[in-house]
Amino acid sequence: MSENNEIIYDSPTSDPEDDFWLEHGRQMITESLGAVRSAANAVITALGVIQAIYLGILGFSEFIPEQVPWELKMLFFIPLLLWLVSLYCCIGVVMTGKMTIFLHSPEDIKQKSLNFTLEKQRLLKWGFGFLAAGLLAAFVLFVVRLYL
Repeated sequence: MSENNEIIYDSPTSDPEDDFWLEHGRQMITESLGAVRSAANAVITALGVIQAIYLGILGFSEFIPEQVPWELKMLFFIPLLLWLVSLYCCIGVVMTGKMTIFLHSPEDIKQKSLNFTLEKQRLLKWGFGFLAAGLLAAFVLFVVRLYL
């Protein structure tokens, strides 16, 4: 009799689709950073279009009346400031950074890769949040402008 009295339980048979889903999970992990960077590029493109339209409205039309005080005029730059912060966050996602990893330590590679991807995802969420806040601010200012 063996000194190791390990009990081995019967496991249920695996589902035929398990291999497919395991491979799908591996593929999701492999493509996650590329997907985040691609989303950041899309937000950067959208920001460029939105800012061009907004600046066109402010610059080529008499959208801000001359008779309003300068403090109220300055409010119309809030969306631009929010979009600049959004752009900064999204550029942070696309930018590469120096990372020191130990090539013979799978745990180090795993942890740094996970942290790197989570940081890029966090920046993307902030960038999208500032984009949305800028759109909301622009909408509110357009409504306010109707009553000036």
